[in-house]
Amino acid sequence: MGFVTSFLFFAFGVWSLIKIIFLRIKCKYQMEAIVDGYKEETSDDGIFCYAIFSYSFDGKSYVKNSKLPVSKSKFQEGSYVKLYIDPEVPDNFYCPKETASELILYLIWTGMSCIGVYALGINL
Repeated sequence: MGFVTSFLFFAFGVWSLIKIIFLRIKCKYQMEAIVDGYKEETSDDGIFCYAIFSYSFDGKSYVKNSKLPVSKSKFQEGSYVKLYIDPEVPDNFYCPKETASELILYLIWTGMSCIGVYALGINL
């Protein structure tokens, strides 16, 4: 059972990394967005802040939340951030400042899962 669980965590990590790579391939149009504020979510682990990005593309305005919780000092309200959007689906975007943290998280996740799969595989 432990092997299956570790393998599923590993598969999730790999899938997440592939998703980031495909997003970077599709989102080629660079633009600036303004940080309009924050959306706060409360959970048992505390309060998490998500930056609210506003940008326009082809005459249409978009308001999107960051994908991960952010530091208010890294994404100051009223500041501009670089975004890359998918011109075919402008709702899809990635923010290099945010994506670096996400990439590190999934690399650690995948690496730890790989170690778990290997360690449990030896004991089979």
